[in-house]
Amino acid sequence: MSTGNPVQALVKEAAGPGLTLAEVPEPAPGPKEVLVRVIKAAVCGTDLHIYQWDEWARSVIEPPLVLGHEFVGEVVALGPGATLHRAGDRVSGEGHITCGLCRNCRAGKPHLCHLTKGVGVHRDGAFAELVVMPESNLWPIHDSIPTEIAAFLDRLGNAAHCALSFDLVAEDVLITGAGPIGVMAAAICRHLGARHVVVTDVNDYRLDLARRMGASLAVNVTQESVEDAVTQLGMSNGFDRGIEVSGSPDAFRSMLANMYNGGQIALLGFLPGSTTIDWNQVILKSLRIKGIYGREMYETWYKMTQMLRSGLDVSPVLTHRLSLDDFEEGFAAMAAGRCGKVVLTYDPGEHIKSSKQHHGNHRETRRVDSAHPGADPGRRPVQGRAGHHLAAGRGHSRRLRRSGAQLLRQQLPGAVQRPRGDRRGRRGPALRTASGCLVGPLHLRHQDLHKRLEQALARFLGTDDAILYTSCFDANGGLFETLLAEGDAVVLSDALNHASIIDGIRLCKAARYRYAHADMDDLEAKLNGAAGARLRLIATDGVFSMDGDIAPLDRIVELRAEQTRLGMTTELRDRLAENTAYFRDAMTAAGFDIRPGVHPIVPIMLYDAPSERLQGGDPLMATDLLAEGIYVIGFSFPVVPQGQARIRVQISAAHHESAHLDRAIEAFTRVGRQRGIIE
Repeated sequence: MSTGNPVQALVKEAAGPGLTLAEVPEPAPGPKEVLVRVIKAAVCGTDLHIYQWDEWARSVIEPPLVLGHEFVGEVVALGPGATLHRAGDRVSGEGHITCGLCRNCRAGKPHLCHLTKGVGVHRDGAFAELVVMPESNLWPIHDSIPTEIAAFLDRLGNAAHCALSFDLVAEDVLITGAGPIGVMAAAICRHLGARHVVVTDVNDYRLDLARRMGASLAVNVTQESVEDAVTQLGMSNGFDRGIEVSGSPDAFRSMLANMYNGGQIALLGFLPGSTTIDWNQVILKSLRIKGIYGREMYETWYKMTQMLRSGLDVSPVLTHRLSLDDFEEGFAAMAAGRCGKVVLTYDPGEHIKSSKQHHGNHRETRRVDSAHPGADPGRRPVQGRAGHHLAAGRGHSRRLRRSGAQLLRQQLPGAVQRPRGDRRGRRGPALRTASGCLVGPLHLRHQDLHKRLEQALARFLGTDDAILYTSCFDANGGLFETLLAEGDAVVLSDALNHASIIDGIRLCKAARYRYAHADMDDLEAKLNGAAGARLRLIATDGVFSMDGDIAPLDRIVELRAEQTRLGMTTELRDRLAENTAYFRDAMTAAGFDIRPGVHPIVPIMLYDAPSERLQGGDPLMATDLLAEGIYVIGFSFPVVPQGQARIRVQISAAHHESAHLDRAIEAFTRVGRQRGIIE
């Protein structure tokens, strides 16, 4: 049923490859149905099958059809008898519509309904500005869950259904297939306490996603074997749990061969009908294999919501954010296997507030009469725009608990000599390199020298491990953990902050609040709600690249002055200036020659340092300071001009006078006298 008003949609208009961006009549909700304005929708493997018009699609799909079943949106109208939702509610939806009358539905197991119909498969779906859903299939989205993550909860539910099928605590898990479901399952397994999680695939791009999602090992089975992984991890036997999501007969056979006796397998990948296995592996090992289809309604939805609220981070899997007009780019990336999740945005300028905020505005619910007249079902093609999208994956960082003071926050952003072989640093010729904020070609933990450096850092810092990370994410990734402690700090973050700020906030242990974009009333309400916290920090971008607007810093500062004890944009700068002045004055008073200035990069001049004070071109004083627990770098010719040797330190707002600065000044003074730098 429709109103006749046209809306944009991605349509399979006729049999054959491809989709059309077209105008279709606006749908109207029938009894017990809800009309949802789609904000974002994610592309699924099912959509790719339909796009490519493969054998499965030819046998199931009846064009014309609007595709799409992974989405998040806002309720705009209710059909007759619909009472479970209100206009303005932010919702996602279960893509399987069940009959409600069969034995399994009546037994409370609707995910086993044999009459299930799929949204975007058997009825028009969510690749449209508006979609109609049964009210019971909608799932309310908690305020703390980002809209772009809520767009693919349907697919996350597949991963959760697999991972939650068996006990995972302290178990070793093998996941075959590093597509979005596989890598999200890896993140869930680690979140729930699995010991080792090994992910296999033949696609290096997706194996890298698996590493960023928490896999202990990501194995390219064209180069290594699962048996090699077992040996590398020091496992005495095989895997306790298996999750098969690749649909590859070879992968499934490898899983069976490497399972421990009594192991349990969740089988979600569609295997060819010709697949053969060694059934003796199943029988003699007493393996239990559970077929997985969809999600358990609605226990899986509840549990994945609570996991996201309790710290499960699946954001690295989202690699492509595109407008609806650029859908071809998303499908091309999926076909090439060069993506994680692809999310299409329908209205880039629209940003959803929480349902609570909408209710507070007393928005009127529009109820639609089921007898609404129909309209011409014809679809007029709309010319799409060509566009380009650049996406970068995010690395993870692990907090390094420092036993000493770190006075170096940058490395030289200079020359990188790439290896003569693979630029990503697989085994090959030796590589000499510098790391820094402008060094881009180096990929996280891909090179042996990175691993050796990580091991050395871990030994120095007295930690179990260390992880290197590069790029602009470094600054924000390290900021929030340094400033905020568990249980007594709250971050109040603009909903449209840059991803590096969001990732940095997620890495810290503070309670997290998010206020609607540039909404000072909402910010004030969040501040009042966090009034009991020891420390409250407001984190905001200055300019928001998504909308091209500017943060209302004047109003934020006024609000901070009234309530908060720390503002990321002002008080951190003040603290940095105070720390810099304190260090410069104290070092000058101790007799060191420091280049005048107010910058937190402080060059301590050694000038014509005698040869006995140099080691490998660096002042020995830096080596002596390292022995004192102070990490600095010395520079001499040819890095700096002849006769201009120096030690460069960089002061941070995170440094504390007694714990860091005074200790550093005392060490500098002691070593400087021993080396004859000062009297």
